[in-house]
Amino acid sequence: MNLRKSILQILLFVCLTVPISIFAQSDTLELPFFEDWSSGSLETNGWLADSNWSINTEMGNTEPSVEFDTRGEDSYFGELTSRVFNGSKLTEGNVWLCFDVKMETNDSVHRAQMDIEVNYGNYKWFNRKRFKVDSGSFDWSPQKIDLTEFAVGHDFQIRFNVSAWDGGVQFWAVDNIHVFRTCPSPYRFSVETIDTLEYDKYRLNFSWQMDEPDQGEWLHWDNGIHAGGVGATYNMTAAARWDAGQLIDYDGLRIKKMRAFLNDDGLDSLIFKIWEGDSADVLIYKDTIHPFEVELWNEHVLKSDIFIDASKELWVGYSIRHQPSGMFPLGYDPGPAVAGYGDMWREDNWDGNEESKDWDRISDFGIDNNWNIQFFVEDPTGNDVQIGQKPSNNRNTNLSGYNLYQSVNGGEYELRNFIPWEYGDTTYSIGIYAGPDLHCFKLTALWASESDTCESAPAIAKDNPDEDFVCVLLVGNEENRIEQSDLVHCYPNPFSNSTTIEYTLQQSATVQISIFNHLGKQVGLIQQNQSVGKQQITWDASGLPTGVYYFRLKAGDQLASGKMVVMR
Repeated sequence: MNLRKSILQILLFVCLTVPISIFAQSDTLELPFFEDWSSGSLETNGWLADSNWSINTEMGNTEPSVEFDTRGEDSYFGELTSRVFNGSKLTEGNVWLCFDVKMETNDSVHRAQMDIEVNYGNYKWFNRKRFKVDSGSFDWSPQKIDLTEFAVGHDFQIRFNVSAWDGGVQFWAVDNIHVFRTCPSPYRFSVETIDTLEYDKYRLNFSWQMDEPDQGEWLHWDNGIHAGGVGATYNMTAAARWDAGQLIDYDGLRIKKMRAFLNDDGLDSLIFKIWEGDSADVLIYKDTIHPFEVELWNEHVLKSDIFIDASKELWVGYSIRHQPSGMFPLGYDPGPAVAGYGDMWREDNWDGNEESKDWDRISDFGIDNNWNIQFFVEDPTGNDVQIGQKPSNNRNTNLSGYNLYQSVNGGEYELRNFIPWEYGDTTYSIGIYAGPDLHCFKLTALWASESDTCESAPAIAKDNPDEDFVCVLLVGNEENRIEQSDLVHCYPNPFSNSTTIEYTLQQSATVQISIFNHLGKQVGLIQQNQSVGKQQITWDASGLPTGVYYFRLKAGDQLASGKMVVMR
């Protein structure tokens, strides 16, 4: 072993992460989880806490809350740790931590802080947010933290970790801890009455938008879990490689994006790279990522087209520049290493020139791990061949379809149809008999895998972003329905206080206009005797809340309906 490798071995060994055994508890918490301390005890939900943590029944948002009392000490450490959350079978959606926090200081504050941390996979604690005491006391402040990278596919814990070296804090308080999951929803949901199928039966056409999952898959040698990091020199490069012929099932497909987990901070540059050929002798892609995230996956969409040539070796990785001493930025998995594939490493020259350096395998130095490096192959054919290990963090890729719910005249929403997902298809039609009735609909997305199912929140309406439903008022009696072209105007629409409904009568009649809200409740009635020809009626909505309203017009045997939006 040459001198460079001897030095490298010493430097790499010092940054190995030792697993910490926190997951000995047999019972786990399920999502969604909410803690408001109303039980009056930390033990109810199994919180582990230092002695300075206790329930305060006289303070909270609202009372009670959990409080860390510093007891006048300037130096202290205190942890409030949850039981284990069951996330191992989750494959879909995003996991969030919400809570309220409050802090009270004395006149002088120096070095004190609260860290919000998460642990998964029985490895290290990751800091997700830090509150530094540098601007004095603050009242209850709502917080929201994304735990997805650590919680989807893994059992995990959270903790609130307070510390001070030269404090001045009187207390920290936490309330309304909420851990929950969401998954992507459709949006811009709308409905139209297009035509009739038969007497009094209408065709309703629904449309929406959806950010659909990418067609393809992530390829990698790591298992998707981050376990620690290494650092050795001022400039260095980590890479994963595939032999010529190993990617034959992906030959000619486009590499759309790549990602890597950065374990530590302090470096100047993160540079994503792709190479071809023996020993990565031809650099075919390079892009500097800024800003980059620490203790998170850094995902990068390629800015130029790179296609897999299966006749050549493929290398995917990244370089870091100006790593300070004592930092360990290159993230790796728990292992074992796929030696010579998932664990390639190179020390670069001080000027960043990498051409004169040879590649090493970190497993040769006793580090039995793979780099957290992955790339995404765009595959419209649905190819499911897996090279390397099966990904554990492929989220939001299993869109099963949509659930369409219906409510009639303000009744409960009930499932009407399941709409199977087809890529690019965001329309659907149904036939429905008219009442006259007010029909309202909600649309959700259903994400499902072998171990998990997640239903999204209802889609937001296209015409009114404040509502998650769409409605249509069907009047029936098609033979006498006023054609929509004869309803010349409903103006202005949207409006704040009043609008004018203008229409044409085929004969003199008593005109009756009934106004309904989205629950099917009648909120207005206008009745006038009018003669043949173009007519109008003004509706005053100044006493009603904002939202979507529907009108039904009846004039003798003539019928019509429409929609109006009140906005203020």
